[in-house]
Amino acid sequence: PQTPHDLLRHDCLLHRNPANGRHVKWQLRHQGETLALDLNGRLVASRPEMLLDAALAGLGIVNLARWYVEKHFEQGTLRPVLAQCWPRPVQLWLYYASADLPPRVRVWVDFLLEHFRDRPAGD
Repeated sequence: PQTPHDLLRHDCLLHRNPANGRHVKWQLRHQGETLALDLNGRLVASRPEMLLDAALAGLGIVNLARWYVEKHFEQGTLRPVLAQCWPRPVQLWLYYASADLPPRVRVWVDFLLEHFRDRPAGD
């Protein structure tokens, strides 16, 4: 695909929101505006890992967070498409009421900080 609208003619691997059962629309930028594309595809799943496996098997184009696909881009097992149209990154904020966290929450917070702290914008 050369433009976001070209995706309408491709097999796309779609994410279903498990909370409401709806397909998640793909948000892409094109010619200064943000498009919300409601695409069709041969596979719909509620788990990103399943969509990644399907993309690796050559079943279609997938739209996943960068951390799912970056190692596959580096290894050449997946190719980025329409990178110029990807949405701008959003900041991730983590709020908690107190520094006195239960141990299981502290482990989760430390994991998130380790994973995301030094990542450049867009990763």
